[in-house]
Amino acid sequence: MWCRQMLGLRSYLKGFLLTRTIAKLLLDLAGDLERCEITLTVAGRLNQINHEEQMMKIFLRSCWQKRVQEIRADGRDLNLEDL
Repeated sequence: MWCRQMLGLRSYLKGFLLTRTIAKLLLDLAGDLERCEITLTVAGRLNQINHEEQMMKIFLRSCWQKRVQEIRADGRDLNLEDL
């Protein structure tokens, strides 16, 4: 599963020489993903997102949200060209 792969990243990062800020952010992400998997499993919803089509939707939504934040940080409005 993708969450377990991210958890493997956690132990790899501990020995890797990255800046503290980047390493901390990545470790925080791995922890968030672990909690996400646990929560979805307990709620009985993991199977609903644990397939390629749903994962692609989640990934694209995440990328779009980051892009929107960048655009707003630049102080401009979104337009059709941003898609």
